[in-house]
Amino acid sequence: MKKFKTMCLGLVVSFLCLTMMAQPVHAAEGDTILAGVYADDISLGGMTAEEAKDMMDQKIAEWSGRQITLIAVGGNEVQITPADVGFHWNNPEVIDEAASIGQHGNIVQRYKVSKDLQHENRVLPLKFSCDEELLRLVLADQCSVYNHEASDATLTRENDAFIVNPGQNGEKVDEDASLQLVEDYLCNGWDKENGRIELIVTVAEARGTTEELSKVKDVLGTFSTSFKTSGSGRSANVRNGCALINGTTLYPGDEFSTYDAVSPFSEANGYFLAGSYLNGQVVDSLGGGICQVSTTLYNAVLLSELEVTERHNHSMIVTYVEPSADAAISESAGKDFRFVNNTGAPIYIEGYTTEDKQLVFTIYGEETRDPGHAVRYESEVISKTYPDTEVIYVNEGAPIGSVSVQSAHIGYKANLWKVVTENGTEVSREMVNSSVYKMAPRAATVGVATSDPNAYNEIMAAIATNNIDHVKNVAAALATGTAPAEQPAAGEAAPAAEQPADVRFVQDGEREGFAVKRNTKQLFSMIFVFAVIAATYSCRMLAKFDIGGVYPSYIRAALYLLLFSLWGFSIDRRIIHKQTQHCLRLTALLMLIWLILRTLKYEFVTDTTAARYIWYLYYLPMLFIPLLSVYIALSLGRYDNRLTGKSVAMAIIPTLLFAAVMTNDLHQQMFAFGGGSPEFSEEYSYRPLYFVCLGWMIACMAFSLVRLFKKSRVAGGKKRMVPLIMGCVAVLYSVLYLSGIPAVRWWLGDMNVTFCLLYASIYESCIRCRMIQSNTGYIELFEATTLSACIADNEGNIVLRSRAAGDDMVCPPKGQKIIRPDGMRISSARISGGYAVWMDNVRPLTELREKLSENKAEMEKNKKKLQDAYLVRKKLHELTEKNRIYDELEARNGKQTARMRQLLGQCENASPAETKSLLKRIFLLGTYVKRSANLYFLSREYEFLPQQELRLTVDEAVRALTACGTECGVIYRTTKPMRSDEVVRIFGLLKIVAEATVDDLRSLFISVSDSEMALSAECESDLSRIATDEVTVCFEDGLWLIRTRIGGGENAQA
Repeated sequence: MKKFKTMCLGLVVSFLCLTMMAQPVHAAEGDTILAGVYADDISLGGMTAEEAKDMMDQKIAEWSGRQITLIAVGGNEVQITPADVGFHWNNPEVIDEAASIGQHGNIVQRYKVSKDLQHENRVLPLKFSCDEELLRLVLADQCSVYNHEASDATLTRENDAFIVNPGQNGEKVDEDASLQLVEDYLCNGWDKENGRIELIVTVAEARGTTEELSKVKDVLGTFSTSFKTSGSGRSANVRNGCALINGTTLYPGDEFSTYDAVSPFSEANGYFLAGSYLNGQVVDSLGGGICQVSTTLYNAVLLSELEVTERHNHSMIVTYVEPSADAAISESAGKDFRFVNNTGAPIYIEGYTTEDKQLVFTIYGEETRDPGHAVRYESEVISKTYPDTEVIYVNEGAPIGSVSVQSAHIGYKANLWKVVTENGTEVSREMVNSSVYKMAPRAATVGVATSDPNAYNEIMAAIATNNIDHVKNVAAALATGTAPAEQPAAGEAAPAAEQPADVRFVQDGEREGFAVKRNTKQLFSMIFVFAVIAATYSCRMLAKFDIGGVYPSYIRAALYLLLFSLWGFSIDRRIIHKQTQHCLRLTALLMLIWLILRTLKYEFVTDTTAARYIWYLYYLPMLFIPLLSVYIALSLGRYDNRLTGKSVAMAIIPTLLFAAVMTNDLHQQMFAFGGGSPEFSEEYSYRPLYFVCLGWMIACMAFSLVRLFKKSRVAGGKKRMVPLIMGCVAVLYSVLYLSGIPAVRWWLGDMNVTFCLLYASIYESCIRCRMIQSNTGYIELFEATTLSACIADNEGNIVLRSRAAGDDMVCPPKGQKIIRPDGMRISSARISGGYAVWMDNVRPLTELREKLSENKAEMEKNKKKLQDAYLVRKKLHELTEKNRIYDELEARNGKQTARMRQLLGQCENASPAETKSLLKRIFLLGTYVKRSANLYFLSREYEFLPQQELRLTVDEAVRALTACGTECGVIYRTTKPMRSDEVVRIFGLLKIVAEATVDDLRSLFISVSDSEMALSAECESDLSRIATDEVTVCFEDGLWLIRTRIGGGENAQA
């Protein structure tokens, strides 16, 4: 029984134990991490989670301050810390994972985990990362400063021979590859101690070898232009641009940009103000004249047969080369001249200017073309556009009497042809380019500011003549206070002493003959017009009485079409202003369309619907001819040929009205038909839109006539009333026609023709009374002008003379000028059907040029003397400055140089070991003298020196000591510039230490920060003797520790 009780108790206890073992057990707060749990190689055992996290934070902070040396181009070292590149711990949750190991599950599971850890550690990986942006910034700002681009081998030409200048390979840090390298090192392979990383450096090979450049010996092409007439500013710009291009070496496939070579156009780059083209005018700008440089180079390139990739002509013609042989460059217009070296060898560009102002470019290379091969370029002028007017601008702010004149420029269209010959025989001819040069009229800007109303009226009256020479005479007279010469009235005789009677009689006879001839021509024209109108009216009457069948109607239509076609043709020949000419052309065209529609409706179309729509089409000319009259009136007095936006918008009104007419069948707001539909009745009445159309036509006509009347330059008179009267007749006819008076409908019922004739008569009367400008009044102009001018035919025979032109005035041969002994110059210009010939006085200009030539020769002599004196003073100043520098350096480094001479003397009889020691001292002293001289000049110019200069100074000392067998190391912890006197003192301390330990200095470690320089020297010498108030020295563990405080950098600016 007792045994049974004991057994039952055991079973109960076992059941309770198993139940407890089956229940999961969780770690209590404050439990420690099991032994054998590691984060990488760091043991976490025995720590709580919080303690482990604190420990890891301390580790990360410690690791972030380690020193990592990046080795850049040329072995240059850059010191950084992991913190500089954003080094941080990525998986802090690993601590919680470590803390949970062996803390979960039942007691058996926990026991098993603890036993496993006794046999094998559980290692949890730590994960790190860097900030790529910070790392890239370090590589770009600190490491890439040591990069250097490859410099190709180049050529220089001296004494007609080429000298090869060797190139240098380029090296640069590969930022992308180095970024991956540094990031992989810090995040994966770093032992968490100070480290060194050699960055990945790419090498760019320099182009050009002596063998390759020796091929450059032949002249491929040469070209020159003259800039003798250029002023001082333009001449300086030409010379400067030439010098910037001279000496350029281009390898095969290289592209040359002229703009890149000569820009920027600034005073700092050697440019002056001079004339250049801008928007059709000559204005002063920095670099004016540089296009002569690009043009001369362009022609040398063409002769060398190099590949031109970009070329632009000037906006207006230039005179130093033939048309189409120029090459313009412009910053504002985006123009450049570019070409490619398409040969198999390098080329060399030589540019120079001569004393007689010749600009020369010669291109050298390897000649591979056949000896019999030759190339030339021919300019072909396709057309010329001569200015047909003068432009006068009023400057209200300039004083009266001031006149600035800009010469006219002829417009050209030209082609440039490349002609290739082989052994003298032409084998090819191809077009190189086609160029268009704008025409620019002669223009003047006239000052009119004055308090004298009479003088103001006088100058404004002169401006109204649109004659620049007359304005200049009046302005000169007003400026000097004398009365301007009056223009002789028509028919006024010249004084007998100036004009012989017989010559005067011949001129009057010629002029009268031309007047009679012109008046007869006008009379015949009027007779022809009235005869045609009478014939057409007779045909109308014959048709009304049904005489002759359909033929009178056909003849009548043909005569009207002929009449208005001839009128449109005459408009082309008579009207000068382009916009007015275009509007009158369109008016004549619309009249012809109107008459054609009328003929189709009454003579050919029988379908009522088609006839009705032809009738609707009448409103195309009826609505748009008045609009064109408004455009003509608005163009009066304007020199541009463009309509304003508001003017163009006016076309919307007739367009909408015409659309309403064409859709009348849908709404009948223009014409209302009986029965409600045009299909049922041809009777109609006028609706509101019709009166809108009528009002539009009357308003346009009234506005046009009033505007023409007000803006016309012609003095008042009865002639100016004729267009107004004709306009009133047109309005009266419209009213009578709409009134339906039978007599009007019978005699003048052809409304289409009547309106066309009335419109044509209005325009013709405006032309006749000069309200619309035309070229028909040149005889009256010659009667009134005081200019000596003639008109010659195509053979050069004078056909008309002005009153001021003498009988000895002849037409010069094409493109030439005649200068008479009395200083009068006779010039000519091509016009339609002949030449315009004029004479002006150039004696003052000739005398001025002679005086300028004398002054120029004298100035050249003085300039040569001044240049010689300047060179002497410059040489003397250079020698004086060199002597001063030598004296200063001798005063500062006299002891060192004397010591070096002394040591050199001791080398003569010394043993090899002693000689080696002496040479070490000489080498160290030489290094000190060299760098201290450099620091002396820098300290005189700058109060603070950048960190880079400090590093160069210390690095030079380190290289010298290394060359003498001392193992050296240096760490820079500077973050800002340092005072120059402190850099000098630091270098001096290094020199003292080196001198004191030259024979037994085994190692030297240097640490430089913003506040202190510390030296750790391993040597046998006693360095306690170099201690001063600023330098502390102590001996610890076999090393001499030398420290000196650095001050003065607190206020430095990076």
